[in-house]
Amino acid sequence: MRTLIKQLRRVVVFLFVVCVAVGSFSGDIRPWVTVKAANPCLTPPNAIVAENCKTGAPDTEW
Repeated sequence: MRTLIKQLRRVVVFLFVVCVAVGSFSGDIRPWVTVKAANPCLTPPNAIVAENCKTGAPDTEW
């Protein structure tokens, strides 16, 4: 009977530790990694990209 109680206690402690560890991630394993999208309009690589970065004509002109 004593060994059963020890085993149950060990399982409960293990499950508690696993739940705390999994819950601390909150869905993201690497929260410190951030990525910014590149802005091609800052330094356009070619003339086509530079043309696409312009604002264009207003709708009233069309």
